[in-house]
Amino acid sequence: MKNCMFFAAAVCAAFFGCVGVSEKKADFAAPKIGFILPMKEPAAADVLDGARLAAQELADGGAKFDILSRDVSGGANPLKAVADLSGEGVRVFCAGFDANIIAYHRTMSSMGGAFFNFMMFYPPATLEGKNSTRIFFNGAQEGGILSAALLKNGGAPLGDITAVCDDSPEWKSMADFAGFELSSSERKMYRDYFTRGESRFDLFAKQIMPLKTSAALYFGGGAEFDAFFKAMRNAGYDRPVARTRGLAPFVRGRDGVYMAVSAFEDGVRTAEGARFAKAFEEKYGRKPSAFAVYGFDSVKLLAKAMLDSGFDVSKMRRSFVSVSRDCAAGRADFDSSADCTTPMVLKK
Repeated sequence: MKNCMFFAAAVCAAFFGCVGVSEKKADFAAPKIGFILPMKEPAAADVLDGARLAAQELADGGAKFDILSRDVSGGANPLKAVADLSGEGVRVFCAGFDANIIAYHRTMSSMGGAFFNFMMFYPPATLEGKNSTRIFFNGAQEGGILSAALLKNGGAPLGDITAVCDDSPEWKSMADFAGFELSSSERKMYRDYFTRGESRFDLFAKQIMPLKTSAALYFGGGAEFDAFFKAMRNAGYDRPVARTRGLAPFVRGRDGVYMAVSAFEDGVRTAEGARFAKAFEEKYGRKPSAFAVYGFDSVKLLAKAMLDSGFDVSKMRRSFVSVSRDCAAGRADFDSSADCTTPMVLKK
C-alpha cells in the first residue's frame, strides 16, 4: 500500500511539474483531448472511433482538436497515463472505465491545470470533483429506472427484493443506490455478492428461492448474467429479473428481463443522433454503439467548453454546471455537480 501511495505521489509530482505553465493560452496552439481507456474492452474502441469522428467534424469546421490515447488495460496505472499525456501537451482528459479509475478519480479531480470527463457508471463520480464532469452512462439514473420498473411490477404490490452484486466498488455503489430507492419499512432487499467471472449460480438460486422475493436484480458488467439467469429459471424462479447493462457495445433483450439502455441504442434518435449514426456507419462500416455516441458527444462538448473558457481549464467546469445541451445521445442535462443524464429507456 505504501509503495502505491509513493507511486501516486510521484506521478502527481511529475504531472504538476508538466502543467506548471498549462494555463497559458500558448499551450493550446493545437488543442488536444486525451483518452485513458482499457483498450481490451470493445466499448473503448467505440468511444475512440466516436471521438475521432467528432474531431474530424470540428476540423472540417476550422477548429482542430487532436485526439491522443493511452491504454490502461491489465491494471496499468491511469495516473501514469495522465502524466504521459500531459507531457504531450494534453490538459483535457476522458478517463474510463470504472474498474480502471475508480480508485484514482478523486486524485485526478484535485489536479490543477487539468480537466477530466469521467466515463464511469459509478454514481458519485463527480460529486467531489472541482475540475470534472461526466458525459457517459449514469449509474444512479440507471438504478433509478430499474427500481421504478420493479416498483410498478405490472401494478401489483411489490414485496421483498433479492440482489446479487459483483463484489467491487462500482457495482456495490449502484446496488446501494437502488436499495435506497426501493427501501421502505415494509420491504426488504436481500443482497449477496459474487466474484467477477462467476459461472456457478445454482447455490445463489437455492438460497434465493425460499425468500419468495418479488423480483431479482443483477448488478455487474454483464459477463455473469446469462449463468445467473439460467440458474434462476432452472430453480423455478418466475418473477421479474432486472440487470445492469455493463460494457457490452450492443445488448440484446430477453423475455422477463428488465434493462435500462440509452435511448440512442434503442433507436430513439434526435436529428443530431441520426446524422451522427449515418456519418459513423459511412466512416467505419458498422453501426455505432451507445459508447461511440458518448465518445462523439464528449469531444464536441469538451471542445465547446475549451473554446468558451478561452482555453483556461480552470474555467471549464462552469460549462457543465446546471445546463442542458443538445447532443447526439439526446438532451444532456447537467446538474449542480456537473453530472450528466441523457435519455434512457427501459428494455424488456
